[in-house]
Formats: sequence, structure tokens, C-alpha cells
Amino acid sequence: MTITGAPATVGPVLADLPDAHRRFLAATPLRVLADRRVARVQPDLTLGPLRRLPKDFLTAGQVGPYVWGVHHPTAEINRNGGLLPVANLDFGSYRQFWMFTLLNSDSFEEVSTTTIFTTWPSSTIDAAGTVWILADGLRSILTVSMAWPPLLDVAALLEAAVPLRE
Repeated sequence: MTITGAPATVGPVLADLPDAHRRFLAATPLRVLADRRVARVQPDLTLGPLRRLPKDFLTAGQVGPYVWGVHHPTAEINRNGGLLPVANLDFGSYRQFWMFTLLNSDSFEEVSTTTIFTTWPSSTIDAAGTVWILADGLRSILTVSMAWPPLLDVAALLEAAVPLRE
């Protein structure tokens, strides 16, 4: 098979995931995330052993050394087993929000979870390792869980960088 002039290999049907509702790819190394499971794609395009993910993601992707996922805001459990006060965050009762979770892409352990106002954020990572998402503005994702991601005022940065001419 050729796709836009480049050769492509068609792999086998993913029989290990017949009931998966949502599937996503994460690269480096290539993996398939499906509902609450993840498996590494082998060189012959079959799936390696399935591992369980900590959340059932609505959407997912990869940014730098992290896999990210967006999920529903349920009672979150912190690393010590205590409930995090999702309902007590000051987000205003009129806004629909979701949870954005960063996972270590090797161990799939949770790095941080925060609130966002979209289910499919654009994401990037800078040279300092800060993860940025475009979700109701440009926001940096903190490694502290359950903190509002700070909004970056792009207009103010541009205004400060380029003096106004008269």
C-alpha cells in the first residue's frame, strides 16, 4: 500500500481490543491507548501485553515525555489515597469542565491532574519542560495536581516585547 508516495505496511486486525470505544495512538515508542488499556505496538504491528490505565480517557495524546488524557471530573484520589476536593474548586457552576491528566509515558503513573474547559486541547512542551495547552486560552500545566492552570497573557507579552510606534 502507498500513501502519498510513501510505502505503508498494513498490520493485523487488533483482535485484543475488539470492544474498545475510543482508541488513540501515542508515539515514542508507538502505543495504542484504548479505553482503560494501553499496549505497545510491536515491530510486526501486533500488540504487546495490555496494561491498565488509571483513567478512562475521552481523548488522549502525547506531548514530550508525557501521555495526556481528558476524562470526566469524578472524585479524584490523590497518591495517599485521599479524595481531592474536585467539587470545591472555584470554577463557577455555569462552566462545563473536564480533567486533564498527564501520565509518565514509560510507567503510565500520574504526574498531575488539573481542570480544563475542553475535551480536545492542543498541546506542546517547551525547552524547559513546561507543558502548554490551548484550552480556554494558553495555559501551562503544573506538576501540582488539582490547581488551576495559569493563563498566559499572550497579548501582554507581545505588547511588552514590541514597543508601540507613534
